[in-house]
Amino acid sequence: MARSPIPVERPWAPRSPTLAGTGALVSSVKSGGPADLAGIKTGDIITAISGQSVTGAQAVADVLVALKPDQEVTVNLLHSDGTAGSVTVTLTELQ
Repeated sequence: MARSPIPVERPWAPRSPTLAGTGALVSSVKSGGPADLAGIKTGDIITAISGQSVTGAQAVADVLVALKPDQEVTVNLLHSDGTAGSVTVTLTELQ
């Protein structure tokens, strides 16, 4: 997935259910990696993985540690343009 996601708060964002919460900010995406292939972009905010809400980097790590390579997971995102979406990511070994 994303390398070094960090908790993010957007005090400048409009107050809506989608933008008011926190998640894990995608700070970079490895070219050709699972996140890239799924369409996750730098600046996206991961809000859930396989139905489990995430509130920051530790929450992402906690969810991912229980999963296995080649497993497909649904990742819910808030894109940098403010739209919400979800993608399917096929996990690989951490390199």
